[in-house]
Amino acid sequence: MILLIIILIFILAGGGFITLFFLSANPPVETIDRYSQVLSKARQAEAGEYACRRSITVKDSMHHDLAVILTEVENKLKHYADRYGLLPLNQKSRQDYRTSEKLFLEAKAAYERRNYNRVVPKLEKSRKLIGESIRKSQEMLSLTRWERWFM
Repeated sequence: MILLIIILIFILAGGGFITLFFLSANPPVETIDRYSQVLSKARQAEAGEYACRRSITVKDSMHHDLAVILTEVENKLKHYADRYGLLPLNQKSRQDYRTSEKLFLEAKAAYERRNYNRVVPKLEKSRKLIGESIRKSQEMLSLTRWERWFM
């Protein structure tokens, strides 16, 4: 009995919608169009919110990654100054060190202003130059090189 009542209500409700949609003078097509437009805009808004959250995540990640690289380059600069600063090394090594230090300071200032487009190239060049400077200085001071010089 209850099942029969449920089926009857379902048929009447569905029949009412079919009657309203197909037999009325003004079927509610506008309502369906509005619903699809609202649904489309909701999907766009969700995509926009996701893109915003993702860009914040990427920005925070870049901020952290650049901070790590800045610290690494700063430590290499201090290492060079402490270990090789007072030694009589070739001019190219010293010039690379000074250029690297200048680029590092520019990158650090741009980082503090959150201008990441300027930080990355300066920081990479500074990192490369200080690495070359340290490598050249180590080569000059290596025992095998000095042994070859005395021979």
